[in-house]
Amino acid sequence: MADNTCHFGLNSFFGDNGLDDVHSWLYFPADALQMQAIIKRVFFQRGVRFVFSTRAKVPYVLKPHSEEKLFGGGYEFVPGKDEIILEGKDGYVVSYGDMLYRSYDAILRVRQEGLDVGLVNKPTLNLVDEQVRCTRVELLPGH
Repeated sequence: MADNTCHFGLNSFFGDNGLDDVHSWLYFPADALQMQAIIKRVFFQRGVRFVFSTRAKVPYVLKPHSEEKLFGGGYEFVPGKDEIILEGKDGYVVSYGDMLYRSYDAILRVRQEGLDVGLVNKPTLNLVDEQVRCTRVELLPGH
């Protein structure tokens, strides 16, 4: 999104070209601090890993109602784990990478209109976090 149109719509989800003989990991951090945490955690792991990044600078993601950086001191990245940024009663937006700060802003605006929407960060693109999916997404009222 932030890189402009020079990539002609390449789909990051096909970064591993469908390798079927090895499990690959597709990571897309939301800001520079999460990038550092991801690299620190996965750099020496065995296997194929893709860490995506834009060339454009994005702002640090802040903790709710704070000026403290969400992925700052004390944050530890867990591969395959989705991260609940904001709890919501009316539904959730699932986001990743440079879209997270934009989604966060949109959710804060929608909340001012009375809709209690939550936000999930999905830094590992190609794995389903069953715990988050089952407790947050499928158990919403009316579903």
